[in-house]
Amino acid sequence: YCIQDIESVTLSSNQIGDQGAQYIAEVLKNNEKVVCLNFDWNKISEQGARYLGELLQTNTTLEILNLNLNEIGEQGGQYLAQALEHNNVACTFLLSPSSNHLLPLIDTYYLDSRFG
Repeated sequence: YCIQDIESVTLSSNQIGDQGAQYIAEVLKNNEKVVCLNFDWNKISEQGARYLGELLQTNTTLEILNLNLNEIGEQGGQYLAQALEHNNVACTFLLSPSSNHLLPLIDTYYLDSRFG
């Protein structure tokens, strides 16, 4: 792949869905350059959040993950939150206002993994 030096990936409004999230997560698992992923408005659901959670478990450089205007749901939020238990990087999640209920869940997993 020719993405060795890319630091930011923006795929806004491309409707990549869960399968696209899976492909991208697989490619970026061991990438040491990407710090920002912008996947807003891409029809990513709980399954796609699971793939991105797997990415977060192994990728140590990702700092910003924009999942605004997707359909990740509560289970998807749990996948992302659980990934933080295995990652020492503080990742900022950007979510839709309709997903704000997931933030306490993600914060709890993050705080428990650091200070619990």
